[in-house]
Amino acid sequence: MVKVRKYEKKDGTKVSQHTRHVPKSDLKYGAKNYSGIKKESSKKESVSMKKMIKSPIDDFKKDVLTERDVALLMRRINSGKIKPKDLFEAIPLLDSGEGLGLTKEQQEKGRKWLVNQWKTPSGVERKNNPFGYREQDVLENFKEIRLRDFYSERGNYYYPYYEVIGGDSSFEYYVSGGQVHILG
Repeated sequence: MVKVRKYEKKDGTKVSQHTRHVPKSDLKYGAKNYSGIKKESSKKESVSMKKMIKSPIDDFKKDVLTERDVALLMRRINSGKIKPKDLFEAIPLLDSGEGLGLTKEQQEKGRKWLVNQWKTPSGVERKNNPFGYREQDVLENFKEIRLRDFYSERGNYYYPYYEVIGGDSSFEYYVSGGQVHILG
């Protein structure tokens, strides 16, 4: 929080001082001697600040996203700050169907999580395995995972929709309630 001290000079003009920006060495002589005292801000300064504010989509105009970027993107989409349609218009990789890449660490984390859904740590296939032969083949010949799209079950909440590429084939999935839902 910025504290603002307002003073009136002897000639009657009003000035304000932001205490967060005041060095302690200048305060020992009092606020009158401080060179950082400014007159009330004009409307021109506030207009220039509006130009500096960037779009919420600008953070995602890159080829590779981190886990934190994906979480931030989903929070902005589900809160209504970004519409998926606007995101597709702003990011050509999403619109072309290629999807956005994930960092190597994020891809490895996703691959380990998917393999854990398929097999136990001892290598035995789980009884409630959500994958068919095609998905198992893709996981065995894993190459990469890409953020492909956003999936909405009920129309008002979106899930990240990933494509897992391995060998000559791929599959697409999203996670809802901790369970993998395969789309194609």
